[in-house]
Amino acid sequence: MSNIKVLISGPIRPNIKYVNYLIEYIKNMIKQDITIFLCYWDNEKIEKSMFKHVDYILNEKEPEDEQIFSNIKNRTRQQRQLGTIEHWTPRMYKMFYGIRKLVDFIDDKYLIDKNDVVIRIRTDLYINNYDMNSFNYLLNNINENTIYNRIRKHCCDWFSISNYDIFKKIWYINNDNDYNMIINKLYNAEDIVTYKSRINNINIINIRNIINLSICREYNDTNNPNIQYFD
Repeated sequence: MSNIKVLISGPIRPNIKYVNYLIEYIKNMIKQDITIFLCYWDNEKIEKSMFKHVDYILNEKEPEDEQIFSNIKNRTRQQRQLGTIEHWTPRMYKMFYGIRKLVDFIDDKYLIDKNDVVIRIRTDLYINNYDMNSFNYLLNNINENTIYNRIRKHCCDWFSISNYDIFKKIWYINNDNDYNMIINKLYNAEDIVTYKSRINNINIINIRNIINLSICREYNDTNNPNIQYFD
């Protein structure tokens, strides 16, 4: 069985205690060796030593909102239609920027082969339940030209499984010029999965019957998390 790569990026939400819990949970889910990568912002004043079970940690400089608004002129279709969610512009940019920095770090050091299996998650992902046998079978039997996504009416940007080559074709945006072009084509940030799959002829498979996901908004202990559920 191959080593599974888990790529986590974004601000530390809801807190470091939860992120450590999530990482431990994922380690117990996957019944083979895994390598965990984490990218977060250096202004969060969280020492690298506070994270547990992370193999590679990047604390990157967070892009400033003013710079983002200066460089990113295009908006998603949803932003253009509603006209009330301009504040989402920095949030969306930072999500993709964090993934960009993580990929650049990985590729610079040749840490992941293009055929390695990669799981992409955000820091506040909450796993309600999953089928352990089906999940682990999937990790060892993914199709090459496929992304596995938890679909909730549309594709989701919280979580995906694919090989690393497909991961980059979906999630990696090389520079701000490309970002401006791509964001103009999307309905919202989650639409990146559908859009990039279409232009790269990648299959999308819904794994909602294998894993059920939500978002953790507050966390003190495992018995009383504040979970936001989505249909």
